[in-house]
Amino acid sequence: MELTPELGIGLFNACLPIAAYLVFNTVLAYVVDREGFKRGADESWVAHSDRLKTRLPTYLYLVIVAASSFVQLNGDTVAFKIGFGLYCVSVVLSGYTSVSYVSAPKDGLITTGAYRFSRNPIVLCNALLLLAVALMTGSYVYLAFLIAHFVVMHPVVLVEEKHCVNTYPDQYPQYADKVPRYIGS
Repeated sequence: MELTPELGIGLFNACLPIAAYLVFNTVLAYVVDREGFKRGADESWVAHSDRLKTRLPTYLYLVIVAASSFVQLNGDTVAFKIGFGLYCVSVVLSGYTSVSYVSAPKDGLITTGAYRFSRNPIVLCNALLLLAVALMTGSYVYLAFLIAHFVVMHPVVLVEEKHCVNTYPDQYPQYADKVPRYIGS
């Protein structure tokens, strides 16, 4: 691992796995259920005072994708192979999470599929992706992106939890008691 990765524009850059991950999940969610797909982009419930919090992750992901266009994958290392394995796991888990989200009832709390194990499985899948890319590139920069991911996502999670408590006052506290916010118990 190194702080300053090898830079250059080419096909074998970190943007390849990241773009594939994003396209796969977007297309999968859209194909499985278009209405559920639209729900993922709906921010009508977000208070105006919380809009910046909910948009910061988008800005971070734009920076990550832009940086990934220049950071080369380090394909001939053991770390790359481990990272590629984690990447494959992150793609499968994120696909499962996307399907769980879009196929859930549109007017209820999502507690099935991946949401049986974590209240925020998308956050975890994206974190696993960043860890995988850190290993595949051999760059500490992606570990910094991983930390930044949690720093900008945690306030969003808290905003979403507040919304869930207000929208599902009977169901959400019971769900939150049974299922961890991220992972563990």
